[in-house]
Amino acid sequence: MFRTKLAPAPLAALALIALASSALAQSAPTLDAPPEPPADALPLKLSMSYDGKVVVKILQVDIDEEAGPKAYAAKAHLRTYGVLALFRKINLHANSVGRIVGDKVIPSAFFHHNTDGKRERRVKTAWTRTDVATASEPPFEFLGDPAATKSQKLEAIDPLSQFVRIALKTVKGDNPCGDSGRFFDGKQRYDVDFIPEGPGQIGEREKRLGLTKAVKCRMHYRPVAGFKKKSAEEKQEGLKKDVVAEIARVGLDGPWVINTMKADTRFGQATLVLTKLTVKGALDEVEQRNPVVATN
Repeated sequence: MFRTKLAPAPLAALALIALASSALAQSAPTLDAPPEPPADALPLKLSMSYDGKVVVKILQVDIDEEAGPKAYAAKAHLRTYGVLALFRKINLHANSVGRIVGDKVIPSAFFHHNTDGKRERRVKTAWTRTDVATASEPPFEFLGDPAATKSQKLEAIDPLSQFVRIALKTVKGDNPCGDSGRFFDGKQRYDVDFIPEGPGQIGEREKRLGLTKAVKCRMHYRPVAGFKKKSAEEKQEGLKKDVVAEIARVGLDGPWVINTMKADTRFGQATLVLTKLTVKGALDEVEQRNPVVATN
């Protein structure tokens, strides 16, 4: 979901959203500010915090989602932690807004802003019914070999919208694992296949977080466009095998959220673990229920 150069591809938040985009054009969105949240009521609110570890904690990830019957908004903050921050500073903010039409999540805009101690980059991608336009400051000169086509961009959604898609898809009773996600982050277009691997684990940590059921899901990453030419080994981006995620349900009838992700890399096992969870409201209500708040 979120891409990484630390330990690869789809390790949904052990990593950077790839900071790349199309060259500036007249139809490109402006970079003045992140997208405004929708005017529609967004009664379902989720806040999640994750620790990313390779032996020790190296990454902190916070994700907030809001959704209603017709619209959604999401934001994320990703930053390096501990020893990694001494060698590679990452401070990335991302925002996404869009529409909900039936069972589909349709992004309107995706914005991400990263500072790494040496440089700063802002990227904004806007979707319309007929096109996808990206603006970047500073602009990128290389768009991949091959670059993503218009049809490839239009069929995909941004990484944050994929988190919302999982939550909304499963709120409506569908299996959280068993389809494919099509991603476009402003430059890179890739797919992640979610393959069922049986039931997940509900231990004491999960119970403290209010999680009641879990499924194990193998995530197979497939680059499509917007990348440099790579050998078969390089395309694995340091992964020895597919990432394995556990997706768990909040309460008896709440949304499903990513609980853990694990990947075997050349640096050792990389893990992403849910440490804090807050859920308020429901998708189809305007009056909010009492919030569920839990920490590991």
